[in-house]
Amino acid sequence: MALGIAFDIGAYTCKAALLRGETAEPNGILFGENILRSVAYVDKDNKIIVGQKALNKANAEPRRVFFNVKRSILKGDRELPGIPGVTYIDLYVAMIKEVVDRCNKQLKKTGDTIEHVVLTVPSFPEERDTIIAEMKRAAESIEVSNGKKLSVDLLIEPAGVAIHNMNAISREDGDGQQNGEYAHIVYDLGHSTLDVALVSMQNDQNYSNVLHYFRPDDETFCAYFDECIAKEIEEAMIAEGVRITDRTRVHINAAAAELKHTLSDLEEHTVAIPHSNGDETHFTLTRARFEELIIGYLRDSASLVTDALEVAASKGIRVNEILLAGGGSSIPLVERCIREVAGDIPVRRSQQPVDAVSFGASRYCLSHNLRQKSKLAYGLQIPVKKGSIQRQVQIMAPQDSNLPFQSQQLTGAQFQCNPDGIFRTTLYAYEDATVGKVLSADDCRQVRHMTFEAAPNQSLSFFMEIDEEHCVKVICQTDDKQRYVMTSFDPADAVSRKE
Repeated sequence: MALGIAFDIGAYTCKAALLRGETAEPNGILFGENILRSVAYVDKDNKIIVGQKALNKANAEPRRVFFNVKRSILKGDRELPGIPGVTYIDLYVAMIKEVVDRCNKQLKKTGDTIEHVVLTVPSFPEERDTIIAEMKRAAESIEVSNGKKLSVDLLIEPAGVAIHNMNAISREDGDGQQNGEYAHIVYDLGHSTLDVALVSMQNDQNYSNVLHYFRPDDETFCAYFDECIAKEIEEAMIAEGVRITDRTRVHINAAAAELKHTLSDLEEHTVAIPHSNGDETHFTLTRARFEELIIGYLRDSASLVTDALEVAASKGIRVNEILLAGGGSSIPLVERCIREVAGDIPVRRSQQPVDAVSFGASRYCLSHNLRQKSKLAYGLQIPVKKGSIQRQVQIMAPQDSNLPFQSQQLTGAQFQCNPDGIFRTTLYAYEDATVGKVLSADDCRQVRHMTFEAAPNQSLSFFMEIDEEHCVKVICQTDDKQRYVMTSFDPADAVSRKE
């Protein structure tokens, strides 16, 4: 039986979801006693320990305990502070290895093993695409069984939310849909990231999903909300004359997290923060004050939803609803701020808002295994229209291009690779004498890093083909008519093969 398996390395816990068959519902694998905390500890021999064992070391050797590893990677951090020879990528891989081991123990009961997974990643600005590629490449270094390496596809986290919720929509009922589409804007507010995406389900014979837009917001995330509350607590304790130690700050941070969660349901809440001398401070925070602390960030972040709505309008897509996901979706102010920009579009909380990413990714993984083509993963983002089999699209340069080229004739443009052998540009195409942007920074995050087997400064011509499986290929042809087919759009390991 085909399995859909997905991993979501979150800020608090590592999640894994399993889907057995298209008509089944996904289930979490890591829960209860098998839960895995997203914490890593590096001992003096540079051995990495993850999970609860790492958390137990936080009191004894806090300098060697690391939280929120994925956010550190996306920020561009490399070496661990004060621990040479170990990188954040090493910690990330150690967590995935532990997830694989724990999941395999569960699957062993049914005779299944993990070979292919979808790994979810946050939305990312263009300059971080090579970091995302490094995360994928590192995960693929993991050995799963009999010398086989883990096969990995990447999926943007809010796309997983959309897939999970779209599955509940009847694909047979097209009422109220425009052009056979059902579209979501996903506002996924997690502990360490906020991602916004526009995703549609093409209600045709393939029921393919298309990712039209995604953006991160580095200023708004729930961990920062904790910091805002912690600052309020610390200032109140200092006013009382309390000496703030490292141990006190640990208690302050725990109290801030508790207040953030409880104020989703209560109008006010009181916490007790122990002092180093055995006394304690009782601190009360109201929901109104909490909202004062964060409302500016939430209103600023709502501009990403506005941008997604503008993208939808430009593409003629009717947005059916806006989904709120992640742990932050439980904060009442979040929904109110999104409603301010939503107009008459319904806003609702996602089904299983915390697990939706991994649940939707497991369904995407199963679809991938069944060779159902979708345009959601970290890769080429071109909607493929019905009946476009074998259609060729020629590539040409825009008139204002500063790239070296030999011709702009409509018979096909000639481009030159840069001296490093890499062709980087936004690609433009024409069909029926209409020139339009086909591959851009918004449509595809990786084509600008396509690496071909070509000598520096060798002239090349490019065009696209779509095969019987609706898979988009980029063809590179040299001056001596040798053809190379580009099949991987990962900037870190892009490859071509000679026909």
